[in-house]
Amino acid sequence: MRDIAEGVRLFNDGLFFEAHEAWEHQWLRAADPDDKEFLQSLIMIAGALHHWTKKEYAGAVKLLAKSASKLEKLAVYRGNIDLQGLKDGVLDLAEKMSGCAPCVTEQDLPRIRERAAA
Repeated sequence: MRDIAEGVRLFNDGLFFEAHEAWEHQWLRAADPDDKEFLQSLIMIAGALHHWTKKEYAGAVKLLAKSASKLEKLAVYRGNIDLQGLKDGVLDLAEKMSGCAPCVTEQDLPRIRERAAA
Protein backbone atom coordinates (compact mmCIF):
# COMPACT_ATOMS: atom_id res chain seq x y z
CA MET A 1 0.00 0.00 0.00
CA ARG A 2 3.01 2.29 0.30
CA ASP A 3 3.11 2.71 -3.47
CA ILE A 4 -0.54 3.74 -3.49
CA ALA A 5 -0.03 6.34 -0.76
CA GLU A 6 3.14 7.60 -2.44
CA GLY A 7 1.29 7.80 -5.75
CA VAL A 8 -1.50 9.81 -4.12
CA ARG A 9 1.04 12.25 -2.67
CA LEU A 10 2.78 12.63 -6.04
CA PHE A 11 -0.55 13.01 -7.87
CA ASN A 12 -1.78 15.69 -5.49
CA ASP A 13 1.55 17.50 -5.92
CA GLY A 14 0.97 17.59 -9.68
CA LEU A 15 3.66 14.99 -10.42
CA PHE A 16 1.44 12.86 -12.63
CA PHE A 17 4.10 10.83 -14.43
CA GLU A 18 5.74 9.96 -11.13
CA ALA A 19 2.37 8.98 -9.61
CA HIS A 20 1.73 6.77 -12.63
CA GLU A 21 5.07 5.04 -12.05
CA ALA A 22 4.41 4.48 -8.34
CA TRP A 23 1.00 2.93 -9.02
CA GLU A 24 2.27 0.84 -11.91
CA HIS A 25 4.66 -1.00 -9.59
CA GLN A 26 1.71 -1.89 -7.33
CA TRP A 27 -0.51 -2.80 -10.31
CA LEU A 28 2.08 -5.26 -11.64
CA ARG A 29 2.10 -7.07 -8.27
CA ALA A 30 -1.66 -7.02 -7.65
CA ALA A 31 -3.39 -10.39 -7.77
CA ASP A 32 -6.95 -9.30 -6.99
CA PRO A 33 -8.87 -8.24 -10.14
CA ASP A 34 -10.61 -5.40 -8.28
CA ASP A 35 -7.27 -4.08 -7.04
CA LYS A 36 -5.91 -4.22 -10.59
CA GLU A 37 -8.96 -2.34 -11.93
CA PHE A 38 -8.66 0.31 -9.22
CA LEU A 39 -4.96 0.81 -9.82
CA GLN A 40 -5.42 0.88 -13.57
CA SER A 41 -8.00 3.65 -13.23
CA LEU A 42 -5.57 5.70 -11.11
CA ILE A 43 -2.80 5.09 -13.64
CA MET A 44 -5.06 6.23 -16.48
CA ILE A 45 -6.08 9.42 -14.66
CA ALA A 46 -2.44 10.25 -13.96
CA GLY A 47 -1.60 9.49 -17.59
CA ALA A 48 -4.40 11.74 -18.81
CA LEU A 49 -3.19 14.62 -16.68
CA HIS A 50 0.40 14.03 -17.78
CA HIS A 51 -0.83 14.33 -21.39
CA TRP A 52 -2.66 17.53 -20.45
CA THR A 53 0.52 19.05 -18.99
CA LYS A 54 2.25 18.36 -22.31
CA LYS A 55 -0.66 19.95 -24.20
CA GLU A 56 -1.53 16.57 -25.75
CA TYR A 57 -5.23 17.24 -25.33
CA ALA A 58 -6.68 14.45 -27.47
CA GLY A 59 -4.82 11.82 -25.46
CA ALA A 60 -5.85 13.46 -22.21
CA VAL A 61 -9.54 13.48 -23.14
CA LYS A 62 -9.43 9.84 -24.31
CA LEU A 63 -7.73 8.57 -21.15
CA LEU A 64 -10.04 10.56 -18.88
CA ALA A 65 -13.09 9.01 -20.54
CA LYS A 66 -11.65 5.52 -20.13
CA SER A 67 -10.69 6.12 -16.52
CA ALA A 68 -14.15 7.50 -15.71
CA SER A 69 -15.70 4.33 -17.13
CA LYS A 70 -13.44 2.15 -14.98
CA LEU A 71 -14.13 4.22 -11.85
CA GLU A 72 -17.88 3.86 -12.30
CA LYS A 73 -17.53 0.11 -11.79
CA LEU A 74 -15.82 0.52 -8.41
CA ALA A 75 -17.32 0.97 -4.96
CA VAL A 76 -17.62 4.39 -3.35
CA TYR A 77 -14.49 3.81 -1.24
CA ARG A 78 -11.38 1.83 -1.98
CA GLY A 79 -9.15 1.48 1.04
CA ASN A 80 -9.09 4.95 2.51
CA ILE A 81 -9.57 6.79 -0.80
CA ASP A 82 -12.80 8.69 -1.42
CA LEU A 83 -13.62 7.23 -4.83
CA GLN A 84 -16.91 9.08 -5.14
CA GLY A 85 -15.08 12.40 -4.84
CA LEU A 86 -12.50 11.24 -7.37
CA LYS A 87 -15.21 9.98 -9.74
CA ASP A 88 -17.00 13.32 -9.52
CA GLY A 89 -13.78 15.23 -10.10
CA VAL A 90 -12.81 13.10 -13.10
CA LEU A 91 -16.27 13.35 -14.66
CA ASP A 92 -16.32 17.14 -14.20
CA LEU A 93 -12.85 17.44 -15.68
CA ALA A 94 -13.67 15.12 -18.60
CA GLU A 95 -16.70 17.27 -19.44
CA LYS A 96 -14.72 20.49 -19.23
CA MET A 97 -11.78 19.06 -21.17
CA SER A 98 -14.07 17.72 -23.91
CA GLY A 99 -15.42 21.22 -24.40
CA CYS A 100 -12.12 23.08 -24.25
CA ALA A 101 -9.04 21.20 -23.02
CA PRO A 102 -6.74 24.25 -23.34
CA CYS A 103 -9.17 26.16 -21.08
CA VAL A 104 -8.59 23.76 -18.18
CA THR A 105 -6.51 25.20 -15.34
CA GLU A 106 -4.69 23.52 -12.48
CA GLN A 107 -7.59 24.48 -10.20
CA ASP A 108 -9.86 22.26 -12.34
CA LEU A 109 -7.78 19.14 -11.77
CA PRO A 110 -9.13 16.52 -9.38
CA ARG A 111 -7.34 15.68 -6.16
CA ILE A 112 -7.37 12.35 -4.41
CA ARG A 113 -8.75 12.66 -0.91
CA GLU A 114 -8.93 10.26 1.96
CA ARG A 115 -12.35 9.44 3.26
CA ALA A 116 -13.46 11.15 6.43
CA ALA A 117 -13.26 9.10 9.60
CA ALA A 118 -16.63 7.71 10.65
